[in-house]
Amino acid sequence: MDSASELLRSLLMRLPTLLLFAAGVVFAIIRWKRHPKVSLLTLLGLCIWQIESFAFMFVRNRLPDWLRENGWDSESTITAYFAINLTQDFFYSIMLILLVAAALSQRGNRLSTSS
Repeated sequence: MDSASELLRSLLMRLPTLLLFAAGVVFAIIRWKRHPKVSLLTLLGLCIWQIESFAFMFVRNRLPDWLRENGWDSESTITAYFAINLTQDFFYSIMLILLVAAALSQRGNRLSTSS
C-alpha cells in the first residue's frame, strides 16, 4: 500500500475524532461570550489535540521508510519509537491539562450557608 492511501486510510479512521473536534470547536465558539476563558482553554486543548494527532499520524506513517532508508539498526529504531511515544504523550498531557482546566474553571460558589 502506498503512502498516500495509507494516510487517507488513517484519516478516515480518525473521522469520528474529527467530528468530535468540530462539535467541540463549534460549542466553544457559541459559548465564547458567556465563558471566554473556558472557551479559550477548550479551543487550545482541542487544537493541540488535532495538531498532535495529525503530526504523529504522519510521523508514524513515514518513520519506518525513513529509518530503513537511513540504515538504522533495530536498537536505534526502538529508541526512535520510544522518543516519539514520549513526545506524543507530552503533547497529549498538555491537551488533557487544558481540557480539565476548562472543565474546572469559572465555577461559581454554589454552596449556601443559610439555615
